[in-house]
Amino acid sequence: MSSTIKFTSDVFSNKMRLVCLTFFILTSHFARSQAGVLDSLRAAFTSNRTSVVREKVFVHTDKTFYLTGETLWFKSYVVEAGTHKAIDLSKVAYIELLGGKNKPALQAMIALEHGLGDGSFVLPASLSSGMYTLRAYTAWMKNFDVSLYFQTPIQIVNTAKRPDWQSLQVKETYTVQFFPEGGNLVDGMPSKVGFQLVNQYGEGVDGIGTVIKDSSDTVAHFRPLKFGIGSFVFTPQKDATYKAVFRLGNGKMITASLPNVYAEGYVMRLTDLNKEQLQINIATNKTGAEKIFLLASARGEIKISSSKTIINGKAEWVIDKKNTGEGITTFTFFDATGHPVCERLYFKKPLQKLQLDLTSDKKEYGVRSKVNLNLLTNSNEKDSLPTNLSLSVFLLDSLERGRQPKIESTFWLLSELKGSIEFADYYLENEGQEVSMATDNLMLTHGWRRFREDSIVTNVKAQFKFLPEYEGQIITGRVVNRQSGKPVPGVLCFLSAPGENFYAGNAISGKDGLLIFVPKNIYGPVELIVQPHKADSTLRIDLLKPYSENYPSGNLLQFSLSKKWGEQLSNRHFNMKVAASITTPKQHQFTAPQKGTSTFYGTPDKRYLLEEYTRFPTMEEVMREFIAEVNLYKEKDTFYYKMLNLPYRSRFDSFPLVLFDGVPIFNLNKLIAYDPLKVKKIDVVARKYFWGNIVNNGIVSYSTYNGDLTDFELDPWVLLLEYSGLQVKREFYSPSYDTQKQSDSREPDTRNVLLWMPNVNTEGHVKKIISFYTSDVPGSYAVRVEGVNSSGTSGSRVVTFEVR
Repeated sequence: MSSTIKFTSDVFSNKMRLVCLTFFILTSHFARSQAGVLDSLRAAFTSNRTSVVREKVFVHTDKTFYLTGETLWFKSYVVEAGTHKAIDLSKVAYIELLGGKNKPALQAMIALEHGLGDGSFVLPASLSSGMYTLRAYTAWMKNFDVSLYFQTPIQIVNTAKRPDWQSLQVKETYTVQFFPEGGNLVDGMPSKVGFQLVNQYGEGVDGIGTVIKDSSDTVAHFRPLKFGIGSFVFTPQKDATYKAVFRLGNGKMITASLPNVYAEGYVMRLTDLNKEQLQINIATNKTGAEKIFLLASARGEIKISSSKTIINGKAEWVIDKKNTGEGITTFTFFDATGHPVCERLYFKKPLQKLQLDLTSDKKEYGVRSKVNLNLLTNSNEKDSLPTNLSLSVFLLDSLERGRQPKIESTFWLLSELKGSIEFADYYLENEGQEVSMATDNLMLTHGWRRFREDSIVTNVKAQFKFLPEYEGQIITGRVVNRQSGKPVPGVLCFLSAPGENFYAGNAISGKDGLLIFVPKNIYGPVELIVQPHKADSTLRIDLLKPYSENYPSGNLLQFSLSKKWGEQLSNRHFNMKVAASITTPKQHQFTAPQKGTSTFYGTPDKRYLLEEYTRFPTMEEVMREFIAEVNLYKEKDTFYYKMLNLPYRSRFDSFPLVLFDGVPIFNLNKLIAYDPLKVKKIDVVARKYFWGNIVNNGIVSYSTYNGDLTDFELDPWVLLLEYSGLQVKREFYSPSYDTQKQSDSREPDTRNVLLWMPNVNTEGHVKKIISFYTSDVPGSYAVRVEGVNSSGTSGSRVVTFEVR
């Protein structure tokens, strides 16, 4: 089996351009005296942080291993990035299942209420076996770096296709990265260097390393401390080249080059002195360096801002840990011109943790037996606060190992650091010197803040391309010239979603041709109708995809399938097929979405239910005989309407807005020729009505019985397209065996997920009892609970029981 090596060189030469927390501060801020540098840094940081809201997302899935044909259940938590409190900014979360080459396999828009939402994916038989990525974000998060999205690996096996065992043998590869503390290696300056060595599965690899200078001299020895991550210290020289040689545990030799050495610059060293203090040393070989400035921030707040005089090329800070924030604190150092020169992250474990007391009434159960879970939420806070949780009960075996990230490690670590972190829970759940050293190595290797390079020299507020969906989903489009493809501004367009309670909206294209519609809540697959106000064959209207088309760099984790899993896969396949063959209506129930009960114009001035009147054979007779508020007349073979203006007891001079199942109609001849027996009602708004970008001299709205434009011919320039709106919630089915008859049923129960509850609400110190029944599948089962309370304190808990 061959070995290959992948290496990202000079990762730190770009570090100062990409990641400094306050690198977006303009150089114009620093054309002041040195005394004003800190004031300028603080002002710029505060201005940006207080005016820009950021979100984090966590997704709890019912398990992590699936067969095609099964259902993947998920619950999303969207919180404010600094406080971790559920935030009511975005009303839509985007959930995607990405396959190879980041190709979307499944996508869904999930309605959010106070930052919480849940949904499901039924995994189709068209999916191939492989490692997939489940990722989640909001429209607002698309303005920031894609690596801030939530993502977690999901393994899917298609048991309907016989595996090609030879093709599933993964090629052995290793990836090495080096991370000089503070940023760069500098000539003659002792430096601490973090490193990470992982295999093709993203797992840390052990080995013994040696740093060799100019292919001959050994200058350092090192070894990973935990999960393939470690550090070493050496003094580089600018005219030398350095390479690292790893001897792995399996005897293989791996060679990689270290980053370039710079002739001059700054280096730093962070030392954990004791339980109360940190020490940070700055050193430089640059001539003329006199002052160095520190800005330390955590969770969007400035914790420390100070300056030191550089004496003999050195400066030192001793920092009280009480002055750092919970979680990650970013130490950024600036020279006298306000240019960032070094950066380092430090992690302090949060004091508050949501305590979840979760027990089962027994340790062992029989098949089809009742399980009672006792759940009590508390925290280190004085009062127990309202808490929202999600709970899953699933089979544990060699296929499903339950290694999904926990909510607290996601909010405190995974959402703040770059790249995947192996066993992120380890750093929060364990204590001791080794854990402290491993955590510091993690900050050294993964600790690069992620901000776009264009925000360095541009006001970050001006870069927001995507609006927050705080009223509901937003549909965007673009008006372009059909031949040139160039955007066309100033075009009034209409968007409609026909139905009983239809949506209709209008927008005027901006200078970039952009159209923005806010339908708020369109559920399920629907047909959208888009049209310009006036027919124009030179125009084309394109609706834009709502999902992010940006993906993080780096390779996806490799998928492997072992022959030793064959028997378990066969059993899973059989159980899944049995379950599919005996489905009942209860297993395919959906929660009806809450839709508006009225149209955009609210209650009309008059509603004509045509079944209450004599049914005339023509629409012209209906309008002339019944609709008193509308004056129908004809000029040169063309029909027109004029409306009564009820408040002023007069008639409008210009034409009203005419809608047919929510679609604006500009050719009344087609409407007058339509069969009135297919129309259920006619609404009349007999007054001036302001609707979006236009003012209407009254509204006449026709509705068919099905709300689907029955047999109505639209104009040829009207665009019709299929659109998937917000996902309609599927209900989880859990059978009951309360009676002996139910328990004795010969209908097999082959579930490996016994319970999925996306919304469990607790408050106070009241114990909650959750009951369900086991299936016919014996084995070890895990109960996993994730959640966050109203103060932003998150927590999780896993307990197990046996089914014999």
